[in-house]
Amino acid sequence: MRAGTLRERVTFQTKTETSDGMGAGGTAAWADALSDVPASVWPMKGSEVVDAMKLEQRIDYRVRVRYQSEITSSMRIKWTNLQGTIRYLDIIEGPRDLRSNSRELEMLTRDLDA
Repeated sequence: MRAGTLRERVTFQTKTETSDGMGAGGTAAWADALSDVPASVWPMKGSEVVDAMKLEQRIDYRVRVRYQSEITSSMRIKWTNLQGTIRYLDIIEGPRDLRSNSRELEMLTRDLDA
């Protein structure tokens, strides 16, 4: 992986759930686990889905970072795009170790804000 391709900075977040004292369920919160991780983020496709008579747009992104064993599929990615907008990306596939040499991870993500 060439360092010049990692022009973006992302934060990986983990989900924690706290009980509200009322039985089942609770409150979910996201906390930063890995901050300021160099990454490459690029859109793969955009699709529109008609769901319950409402038009919904979904955008998928491919994200690559240097290998870090702490990154799991249960995390989400906080990314500030070039326009300065904060986006939250849900990892829908991966992370997978490209070339199986523990140097590079790739994830397919879905924009939660789209």
